[in-house]
Amino acid sequence: LTPDVFDRAMTASGEKIGQISKETPIKVDEQMQQVLLDRVQQAQKFETADVAKIVGNYTDELWKSAGADGVIPGESFRKINSKIGRQIRSTGNGDLKNALYELQQDLHDALEKTIASPERLAELQDARYRYAMGKIIEPLVAKAKGGDISPAALMGALTSDGGKKSMMARGKGGDIGDLARIGQAFLKEP
Repeated sequence: LTPDVFDRAMTASGEKIGQISKETPIKVDEQMQQVLLDRVQQAQKFETADVAKIVGNYTDELWKSAGADGVIPGESFRKINSKIGRQIRSTGNGDLKNALYELQQDLHDALEKTIASPERLAELQDARYRYAMGKIIEPLVAKAKGGDISPAALMGALTSDGGKKSMMARGKGGDIGDLARIGQAFLKEP
């Protein structure tokens, strides 16, 4: 998997996610209001003050973008979602990373709930899956010589933290988990 192939794949997935997000206005109904309120209250109750403040700031930004009609324009949603994603990737604070990840999952659930077309929903889910798998193997692509990723390195990436280990142990690593298991069983380093 060479860097140029990886770049094209990640760009295509990211653009598809952005395109679908941009074209899908999100209605802030009672259920979504309650989810966001619960997320803020949970952060205030169980997280540090700085984490609670950041979660609250993102929630405020979502409320403000909804406007009087209670609908978050797709472009505003896309921008906020991207901002949260960048902060998740860049922060060294594990509590903040987890709190923002949970908030982002709530937003993704709201987006998926809003999409009426089963085909469009399947496109979004596929693009999100591909992007997530790409983020897992990104460090391996950066280190790979000639595009070759070792089976041991792939398995290492898929078991690099407790959550990933749990997914693999339970057989929920998906296609990339199956590939890592096959590589471990049949492909040995030269």
